[in-house]
Amino acid sequence: LRLSFLRSHIIPISTLYLGRVYAYDLPWHHPWVMILATTPFFTAIAILAGLFGLAVKKFKDSDGGLFAIVALTFMISFMLPSSPGHDGIRLFLPALPFLAGLSGWGINFILKRRDDSSRVKNRLVEYIIAASLLLPSASGLIIVHPYELAYYSGLVGGIKGANRLGFETTFWLDVLNQDTLKEINSILPPGASLFPIFPRYGCRHLEFLRDGGFLRRDIRITQRDAGWYLLIGRQGLFSDFERLIYDAGFPVWELKKRGVTLAALY
Repeated sequence: LRLSFLRSHIIPISTLYLGRVYAYDLPWHHPWVMILATTPFFTAIAILAGLFGLAVKKFKDSDGGLFAIVALTFMISFMLPSSPGHDGIRLFLPALPFLAGLSGWGINFILKRRDDSSRVKNRLVEYIIAASLLLPSASGLIIVHPYELAYYSGLVGGIKGANRLGFETTFWLDVLNQDTLKEINSILPPGASLFPIFPRYGCRHLEFLRDGGFLRRDIRITQRDAGWYLLIGRQGLFSDFERLIYDAGFPVWELKKRGVTLAALY
């Protein structure tokens, strides 16, 4: 009887990170880089301002200290070799509320440094800070909508820059929405056999969609001898063949955002 307390021995999921595919264990800097790559620029600045403000106060502020300690505890735990790092930043979600709190504390620290002699000037500063925080986030989400799992911040050049740097485009099946399924239904001939990428989940999900009436019932979902390939931009799970057709193939249909392929049918 073999017991294992390591996730890598149970469900090893590979990840594309900075142009290299890691079978499971990722570099120690992966959590920090991914958080920076997916956090709007000025929000990241506000987080750094929070850390700076805490240092100025010698970490004596209970609210800011709580946000920082909990967030850093989570982030350090994500750096351990045994910690999983697949699925973008999904596994880092416990740290995000505290990073958000730290950014808010950082903004408050900045605002308290204002010159209180001019109410108009102070209000203008507040508007500028609010716009700097909200507009980049909103514009980035509008660009990738409705595929928000493919969001990357302007710090790495958005989804296009992230693709160029070697980050995974998306990590789940959110691209299989009603519009995508309508395209598949209209393109595939009667009785077509379809092979989805990462069949461990893809086959079951497509079968669920077919049984629910979203995908034509005559379409056969298979892991072998398929006439059609449906690739989704989770490059860390590509085989060599899938990588080849994703990079150099000519899809019959393709879903793109800013020139980056999220899904394609071959």
